[in-house]
Amino acid sequence: MLLIYMSLSLVLPGSDKRSCKFQTNVRATRKTTSGTATAFGVVCMLMFLGAVAEAGTWTALTHAPPAGLNNALLLGDGTVMCGDGGKNWYRLTPDIHGSYISGTWTTMASMRDTRLFYASQVLTNGNVFVCGGEYGTGRGRAEVYNPLANSWTSTPLPGIGYSDAESKMLPNGNVVLEHSVYSVASNSWISVNALRGQGEACWVKLPDDSILTVDGGANTASRFIPAQNKWISDTTCPVALYGYGFEEGATHLLPNGKVFFIGGTVNTAIYTPSGSTAAGTWAAGPTMMFGTNALGAVDAPSALMVNGRVLCALGPTNGFNSPTYFYEYDYTTNGFTQVDGPTGPTYNNAPFASAMLDLPDGNVLFIGGQGSTKVYVYAPDGTPLTNGLPVISNITENVDGSYHLTGTGLNGITGGASYGDDWQMDSNYPVVRMTNSVTGNVYYARTYGWNSTGVATGNRVVTTEFTLPANLTSGTYSLVVTANGNSSAPTNFTYAPLSAPTGLVVTNGLNAQVGLSWNAVSGATSYNLKRYTTSGGPYYSLAVNLTGTNYQDAGLVNGTGYFYVVSAVGSGGPSANSPQVIGTPVGPPPIPAGFNAMPGNGQLTLTWTASFGATSYNLQRSTTSGGPYTTVANPTGTTYINAGLVNGTTYYYVLSAVNSHGPSANSGQVSAAPSTVANGLIGYWKFDEGSGISAADSSGNNNVGTLANSPSWVAPGKVGPAALQLNAANLQMVSVSDATSLDPTSGLTITAWVNAANWSGNRRVLQKGDGDNQYRLLAEGGVFKFDLSGVGTLTTTLPAVSTWVHVAGTWNGTTMVIYYNGVSKASLAASGTNGITTDALAIGAKNGSSATGDYFLGTLDDVRVYNRGLSASEIAVVMAPPLGVPTGLTTTPGNAQVSLAWAVGAGATSYHVKRSTTSGGPYTIVASPTATSYLDTGLANATIYYYVVSAVNASGEGANSVEASATPFGPPIVLTASPTVNGQFSLQFAGTDGQNYVVETSSNLVNWTAVYTNMQSGGSFLFTDANATNFTSFYRVRQ
Repeated sequence: MLLIYMSLSLVLPGSDKRSCKFQTNVRATRKTTSGTATAFGVVCMLMFLGAVAEAGTWTALTHAPPAGLNNALLLGDGTVMCGDGGKNWYRLTPDIHGSYISGTWTTMASMRDTRLFYASQVLTNGNVFVCGGEYGTGRGRAEVYNPLANSWTSTPLPGIGYSDAESKMLPNGNVVLEHSVYSVASNSWISVNALRGQGEACWVKLPDDSILTVDGGANTASRFIPAQNKWISDTTCPVALYGYGFEEGATHLLPNGKVFFIGGTVNTAIYTPSGSTAAGTWAAGPTMMFGTNALGAVDAPSALMVNGRVLCALGPTNGFNSPTYFYEYDYTTNGFTQVDGPTGPTYNNAPFASAMLDLPDGNVLFIGGQGSTKVYVYAPDGTPLTNGLPVISNITENVDGSYHLTGTGLNGITGGASYGDDWQMDSNYPVVRMTNSVTGNVYYARTYGWNSTGVATGNRVVTTEFTLPANLTSGTYSLVVTANGNSSAPTNFTYAPLSAPTGLVVTNGLNAQVGLSWNAVSGATSYNLKRYTTSGGPYYSLAVNLTGTNYQDAGLVNGTGYFYVVSAVGSGGPSANSPQVIGTPVGPPPIPAGFNAMPGNGQLTLTWTASFGATSYNLQRSTTSGGPYTTVANPTGTTYINAGLVNGTTYYYVLSAVNSHGPSANSGQVSAAPSTVANGLIGYWKFDEGSGISAADSSGNNNVGTLANSPSWVAPGKVGPAALQLNAANLQMVSVSDATSLDPTSGLTITAWVNAANWSGNRRVLQKGDGDNQYRLLAEGGVFKFDLSGVGTLTTTLPAVSTWVHVAGTWNGTTMVIYYNGVSKASLAASGTNGITTDALAIGAKNGSSATGDYFLGTLDDVRVYNRGLSASEIAVVMAPPLGVPTGLTTTPGNAQVSLAWAVGAGATSYHVKRSTTSGGPYTIVASPTATSYLDTGLANATIYYYVVSAVNASGEGANSVEASATPFGPPIVLTASPTVNGQFSLQFAGTDGQNYVVETSSNLVNWTAVYTNMQSGGSFLFTDANATNFTSFYRVRQ
């Protein structure tokens, strides 16, 4: 029955519209439909005839959220975190009676990237994982939220951009996405075999922990087998589920063990799992033709409720259109029943813009639009399914005051709520709710460390840890564990804590550490010390199970205030926190972060993040990786331009922060090489690493590349020590997250060394714009193509294969040019504005494609992108190899000359020979030979000359070699001795006029004594030794 006002709009047979004005929060009706709408008639009592059953109730939240919302996740402490489609998050906390309707909102920490429509999972440790995003800056990035610290941390780059991103939890606590698995423990990525495009698919977890999907835009199905870490083929779905925009709806494991797929068409499908790796079976489900109204789920949410029915948001199948209709699917009748929405028979919003979440109290949270502040709670009718009820077996206290709960069914019988193709809102994990036996107040503990991520786990033992809420009062509680809103039978729980510790004090003035001590508490078996960087918390555990009453907190940032509390642990649970104290370590500032080097012409720009408490910085440089370093500046700011450098030479830097307590340790080393073509460089991937999964960006813009699907490092590279080999069959590529710097609009240059195995298909060298809508350099349709969205397309013949070719595409705002090995191959007059996307940049691939023909096959090296069009002479500089430093410089002196020789300098086309009469210079260029030797003539004998040699090519001049020296000398001196007369004789020799000569004598050819120094004109020298008493004497003359 309905309470009806005087105005009534009747629904005629065959019509899909009915409108009655209901009192707020009263029971609505649920109209049973079976292919056609149930007819309504009118009797004098205005009673509806036909099948009428009661449905759930809708209630708007008492407090609107601070901003418009898009999706929701249930945390282990029973609160709900909701994202705004950008980077902001808001927390809904139920009131003291456990009501989410009357709950309050608080603002949470913001993500590092903006995201809309992305992958999301609550991890077993209670943290939250997000990845990708159809819109925003996060497509090629992932991050993890820590609720205790209220902070986000970026993961390593996933190596591929995820748009409409699907994900599921694996049995080992990791997260699987379309192309990779995120390892939570190692904070790293593991490649998996890729599927046919899953951008619009929906995944569902089966009781055997495998994950089922219908392949994107197709009827074929696949399953991910966790034990094999790969996808396998399954049987084909009998009906088309993908409709407008290749969209489908949500998917649910039903209480009977079958799987319900909701199509973006009018179709649904039922899958029966095999329970093993063998394929399951399919059957067509009921269509969503309700009278003449063809409905479907074109990217739409639904939620399996505690009564076993699925609440579905449906809409027109011809687009992302409103309104939204609400139906409940009943697996026991395999039919749909229409129910009213929050505001009437339909809801004036497109289904794709809404979201649902199963709440711990058995209700469903509904977000009523994209970026909407309209949030409702749907309370289903009926009773919870008995096979969905968790069972508590045991609760024991851990030594740190947390608790260990054991039971069955703690994951529920399904994933919970679902959405068409992204932002997963699974809730198949245990949540602990406690109701005070006297006051009736409701509290949620914080669960974490659950040992199962499965569904429908049956009699399998499942465990979880939980900590008590900080505001819990002592007393007796009725404790239940919930999964997807289904609650277990209650068990009694007594909380009789010890008194809070007193006398907590800190010892300040210590370098990077704080000392703490407190008074012992009678009956305490241990203590939990907690810390936060904001007064009042929320505190997180710093050290647990401390048996003493003192602690040294090390590894802190000097000058930062830290806030501490301590609680005592006993048999009655942890005590309340002690009063808060603040500690501040004192000492040198922390190591500077964000240290970066950006190349310029003859200079490098060094930047870094300010180090807390620093008054200046010590910048040190070397031309050798690893040092030794020499201080070049002591700036007080966070930017320094190191000018007067040699183009083409790599310089290595470290940085330390300084204050009155001294310097910090050095930062990690950064390096860069100045160049005449550094201006406008926005991405530069040398591929010189030779190992690992990252490709550094040498442009200084930190556009780091991540290797996807395990490309091979090869050595040497065309340029430098290594290059990257890509196998198209394995969809190997390098992914670079979107950044503003990668979106030039008025000029562009792409260059790379390529060694292609073949150019069949559409092999990409580099592309940004997943829809071919930004910029590309590739082979396509049997030609090589430089394609700029909004500007033009230039083509030429394909480059040679199985050999290195330097390819370049340039656009200076008026002309597009393609170069091979520095020679222009084609040009095109073209103007306009290059398009911009938020897509990741892909090297060697079309981002997100699963077609092997879209991937490069061969080896790539030295890939660059500029935000301007380079000239032909600049292309010649770019393709010139980097210059090495000549080694092995040797000098051989002669009469008024010095002969020089050295080893080849890498990349040199010629050399500069430089000379000075002072060690260390300044040097003057005396010759520019192309060979590795030179004869320097016309020198002054007996003068020391100092030499260095540098390599030269089109890119400029390299660094100087190690210095070598030599002293030219005159012709050999010939001594003539006269006969001895009365114990003396004379020596005569020819010399150089004006030259100083020293005559030395020895009796043993070892010890020499100078006996005469003479300088005279005429070039004839005569010396008489009047003391030649030895039987034999030796003489020599030195210049």
